[in-house]
Amino acid sequence: MKCFSKLRYSFLIWLTALAIFLPGCAGNTDGESVEEIEVEVDDIIFHHISDSHKWVIFSNAGEDGSSSEVTLHLPVILIDGGSIYFGLSSSFENQAVVSHNGKHYVMYHDLIYNTDEHGGIVKSADGEVVNSRPLDLSI
Repeated sequence: MKCFSKLRYSFLIWLTALAIFLPGCAGNTDGESVEEIEVEVDDIIFHHISDSHKWVIFSNAGEDGSSSEVTLHLPVILIDGGSIYFGLSSSFENQAVVSHNGKHYVMYHDLIYNTDEHGGIVKSADGEVVNSRPLDLSI
C-alpha cells in the first residue's frame, strides 16, 4: 500500500510539472492566445472537410512543380424537385456539367449548384453565387 502511495505521489508531481512547463514550450510568438489559434485551426479543418466531396489520402509535390494525389471520390446524392441523382464526385471534376432528367448541375468551390447546359454560374454584385442549389445529401 505504501508503494502505491509513493507511485501516486510521483505521478502527481510529474503531471503538475507538465501542466506548468509544457504550455511555455508552445512557441506562440504572434501575441495571440492559444485559444484563438485553436479556434482558427478548428475552423479551417471543419470548413475544409465539411464541404468536400472527396478525400485526399496522399498528396505529393514533385521537384518540377507538378503534383499528384491519391483521392477517394465520395458518393453524391442530390434531390431536386423530386428527381434523385446518385453518382460520384469525380463526375464533377474540372467544373464539368452533370445532366440528369433534364436538370444540370455543376460543382463550384466544393458546392453543387443548379445551372444551365453550359455550366453558367451567376454572381451577385458582392460576388456571392445566386444559382439555386439542390438538396445535397452527399456523405
